[in-house]
Amino acid sequence: MCQTGTTEVEARVPTPMRVRDATPADAMPVFALHVAASRRLPRTEYTDEQVRDWADKRGEGPERYETDDLLVAERNGFVVGFGEWDHADETGVDTAELVACYVHPDHARSGVGTALVERMHDEMRAAGFERAELTASLNAVGFYDRRGYDRVERFDLEPADVAFPVVRMARDL
Repeated sequence: MCQTGTTEVEARVPTPMRVRDATPADAMPVFALHVAASRRLPRTEYTDEQVRDWADKRGEGPERYETDDLLVAERNGFVVGFGEWDHADETGVDTAELVACYVHPDHARSGVGTALVERMHDEMRAAGFERAELTASLNAVGFYDRRGYDRVERFDLEPADVAFPVVRMARDL
């Protein structure tokens, strides 16, 4: 008997993805992705109140995204992740800061975050940086642990009304 459709093995193979520089047309998809990712933070790490407060801060609108500084991960023409890095002014001339790495929840654990972080690390090294630092939400700490980051300190951000615990992390490039 012949069956049609996708086999279990085929269903697990992710569709091709590419990481590219963002364009102004990406501002709205990046904004929507940022809000979606923020609203679906795991309740094991944060309270409902913390998640609502954090997601509300993401709701400032697409105009807040300087797409000249962003990378996006794209699958089938859709933005499924974005990342940004910059010089970490307060930490020294050889240190870059991984400012953001967000993956749409529907594409989590499919290589999007890894591809973005690897591209940012490559760009940091090419720009002459020797070290990378970042501030991770509690649900992302394990992801960065697996990419060679060390935990430096835990502290609270206060983006609005509710303290939001995060972890400062760093690694050599």
